[in-house]
Amino acid sequence: MSDQKETESIRKVAKRHIFIALIWIGAGLLITLGTYSSVSKNGGTYIITYGPIIYGIFKLLRALRIHNDGKIPAQKQVNVPKSSVIHGKEFKSKD
Repeated sequence: MSDQKETESIRKVAKRHIFIALIWIGAGLLITLGTYSSVSKNGGTYIITYGPIIYGIFKLLRALRIHNDGKIPAQKQVNVPKSSVIHGKEFKSKD
């Protein structure tokens, strides 16, 4: 696959993730504002759904970064020891 086609493909996927992120943010705001408006006149308890909003913002920022760069950020390499001891049992890697 050529670099241009790969970049276009990555941007297409990023646009889908931007849309999904906006749905998360919108759903969080809709639930928060909906529960607030239902109790604002008579008092009561309402729900602030900050979890979906924060997740949506995180997902949106990541998708925008991928869309603008045209490439997926490299993952950090994790060094795994050849053997580990967990609860007194030794585990060895298959390398």
